[in-house]
Amino acid sequence: MNNEYQNLHPAMATKLSPPARWGYDLLERPHLLEKLLTKQPKRLILITAAAGYGKSTLMAQGSQVLQQQKQVTAWLTIDEDDNDPVRLFTYLFLALQSDKSASLQLPEPTRITRNHAAKLTSLMTESGAPTILFIDEFENLINPDSQQLIYWMLDYLPPGARMVIASRTRPAWDLSKLAMQGELLEVHEPDLKLSSDEAARLTELHGSRRIDKQRLDILVDKTEGWLAGARLALLCQDNWEKDVDWINALSGEIEQIADFLYAQVFRQLETEQQLFLLKVSILNRMTAGACESLTQESGAQTQLQSLCRKGLFIQPIDPERKWFRMHGLMRQFLRNRLKQQMPNQYGLLHETAARWFANHNSRIEAVHYAIAANNPKLALEILEDVSKSLIEKGQLRTLSDLAKHIPDSFLDGHYQLIANLCLANLLIHELGSAQRYSSMMEHVSSILEVNKTLAEIPILEPLLMTAEDNMVRASEMAKQNLSHLQSDQSHFERGVLSNIIAFAELGFENHESSQRYVLQARASHLEANSALGLAYADMITAMRVRSQGKLQRAREIAGNVGLGPDYDQTGNAAPNEIAKGVVNGFEIDLLYELNELATAEDLLKDYAPLGRENVAPDIVILSFLTSARIAFAMGNTELAYSRLDEGEIAGIRWPLPRLIQSMRLQRVRFSQLEGKLDLARDYLADIDMAPDTSQSYRIRYIDPVSEWVALDLVPLRQALQEGDTATVWQQLSQLTEASGARTGRQIQVLLLKAECLSRMGNQEAAQHTLTEAIDLGRACGFIRTFADSGRTIIDLLKSLYQEWANKPAACFRERRGYCLQLLEAANEAVIRGPSDEATLVEPLSDRELQMLTLVGDGLKNEQIAEQLFLSVNTVKWHLRRAYEKLDVRSRTEALAEARRRGLIQ
Repeated sequence: MNNEYQNLHPAMATKLSPPARWGYDLLERPHLLEKLLTKQPKRLILITAAAGYGKSTLMAQGSQVLQQQKQVTAWLTIDEDDNDPVRLFTYLFLALQSDKSASLQLPEPTRITRNHAAKLTSLMTESGAPTILFIDEFENLINPDSQQLIYWMLDYLPPGARMVIASRTRPAWDLSKLAMQGELLEVHEPDLKLSSDEAARLTELHGSRRIDKQRLDILVDKTEGWLAGARLALLCQDNWEKDVDWINALSGEIEQIADFLYAQVFRQLETEQQLFLLKVSILNRMTAGACESLTQESGAQTQLQSLCRKGLFIQPIDPERKWFRMHGLMRQFLRNRLKQQMPNQYGLLHETAARWFANHNSRIEAVHYAIAANNPKLALEILEDVSKSLIEKGQLRTLSDLAKHIPDSFLDGHYQLIANLCLANLLIHELGSAQRYSSMMEHVSSILEVNKTLAEIPILEPLLMTAEDNMVRASEMAKQNLSHLQSDQSHFERGVLSNIIAFAELGFENHESSQRYVLQARASHLEANSALGLAYADMITAMRVRSQGKLQRAREIAGNVGLGPDYDQTGNAAPNEIAKGVVNGFEIDLLYELNELATAEDLLKDYAPLGRENVAPDIVILSFLTSARIAFAMGNTELAYSRLDEGEIAGIRWPLPRLIQSMRLQRVRFSQLEGKLDLARDYLADIDMAPDTSQSYRIRYIDPVSEWVALDLVPLRQALQEGDTATVWQQLSQLTEASGARTGRQIQVLLLKAECLSRMGNQEAAQHTLTEAIDLGRACGFIRTFADSGRTIIDLLKSLYQEWANKPAACFRERRGYCLQLLEAANEAVIRGPSDEATLVEPLSDRELQMLTLVGDGLKNEQIAEQLFLSVNTVKWHLRRAYEKLDVRSRTEALAEARRRGLIQ
């Protein structure tokens, strides 16, 4: 308490002094104090937030800091009595006068005028008088005359003086002029929310058991940064057993939190507002129409806006202020109270909400409300109506999870929904659930001709074959079913069948046919507004381009999956997330090949869970394989093997035998690269490598994993390392023929051949074969295929690098630059020759060096242009000039040459 008020009545002294700091209030919030105590003072600082966000504490800390800086401050805490303007004037006068012992001249007891406001602010010009006035709990002022007095004071504040007001509600003042003059600073609820770091310091002040960062993040998330909520939660901690996860158990039903919300918020409301809040507390988001359907009363929009203004834990969530949400803990408190006070209405309110949202095109929310109402029949009715739309938009997991709340006995006769559930579970590799739903339809075949509503059935069996890793059979069935589709049947089904065929055609190297089906699939999915189907079609296009050796172009296509007007028009809430999930396994493998490990790892973290629900086994296998290979390339072998274990477990769970085999073969390959041949041999002995003779097509069909990762060559590499070159040499001819025009596969076989020749002692032929692989790889941008090829190939690369140093022809210089890039990717030290330091005929400009550095960082031309504030054409011109000076033809060659010369890192 300030010394100058020590002779006053205690109640008055409390009003004129900031609250004493204790316990939790010792929590410093420097970023907020810095905003409050800005070096460019604002005439008005307005802090508005609900109860318990630390408004008073923040102002008290600000007042203390200012006093330490020898500035004089004044404080007034408003209460209901201050709605008497004369009484309010009295307290303000007492707070602002510099001589506390002087007699107080009260105004006439009729009404307060501007002159009284001017008299109060004139006190702030006297020597030793306060220049900053803090007013707390302003929301208690409901008398317009009392509010007007303080508003007038703002007009008369002397230069350098300021006012800081804390309130649960924003004053109904016109502050636009102050804002335009730069004299207004507003601090809102989001600014006051607690951070994880602040929660950690709060925990220390409380003296609680140490809480790790992950659980602190959960605490902040549960309380939504509400300071009082976090404090109360820490108090609750002492009441829980040590082994109880009290943070996850935290809710608005906890006694301390419920008591606070009741006393500080709920009890302050009129009965009408209490009933309104209780009934609408079942809603995750509120709008006037939904609220009126629950309360059976009009005026909900006015009610919501009023509650929002009063700081009652309700906030608008759209610019038009049509939709609102309630703080999670407040909502839990109200719902618990609703159950206690109106138990019979709890289920009825949820049913009402379900029907309202279903009628207003929010049917997923409607299903949730129907489930909460314990009305599976209503939930089924709504879910059946929305199920196909969920599939087309790629919300497969949502559909599958919602259906789990509906007993199977209710599904009888709802064949449209059953078919959609079967399809959704196929697409996310929940084969057990898919087969369960499929069995429910076995007796439907007899009525198939008359029941045209079962539009999903033509794609179920092809998708089942796809999920069971029989891509060729799936394609055959898809072609057959596609030919039988009626013109009036769903575009989505036509698109799915076309995508299956296009994917399989790539395995047979029928690129033109694959692209033809992709175009058909795209057109169909555009008609169906299906972001999911579009993503599969675009991924297949990127796969085709990659198979043709155009890695950078494939990277560009894969990077754009989910972006652009075609996806925007699908109407899906998150088309990019769905699409990135589809393409994830392919995209990270491609980025890995290009040695963009960090970017691949980031995409893996963001989208791997979605990517591993891909219906195409190859893409799932690539996801698990690449995650392990990234870790291994980064030197984290423990994580690499752990990720292989994760993939093998997933393969057992689905089940997907080829995923299990791929994880085991990659484990062998890692052991080979580590030089642990005995361990590799033991791992290999546990793998069944017998060919599947029941599928003769595999002689000509090469799946994407075999094409790009070549795990089928791992046993041959083991044979080479154990000296069995004859076995390998015998198979090289057949492997070369089977590679066809697949560039990646051709390089893998050439590297195997080069290693075989080297181990046979024919170094000249080995170098010649490796040069052939280098020329293929350099033209396409392959990196990791060479970098991961093992010690023999790395040593051959080093020898060629040194040999080509003395050959001035451009082709050797380009090969040598590419070799340097490959060796650096393999983390190999390179001894550079004298010719490496040769100067350029025309040196690169600073701008050209800057461009090349950004290219090396993985930026595209558009991103470089945006970062440097240039046009894309200007970026292209500078890069062309750099290519000419370096005597190269591509970005890959330019980077390799610039790095070789030490021009960029």
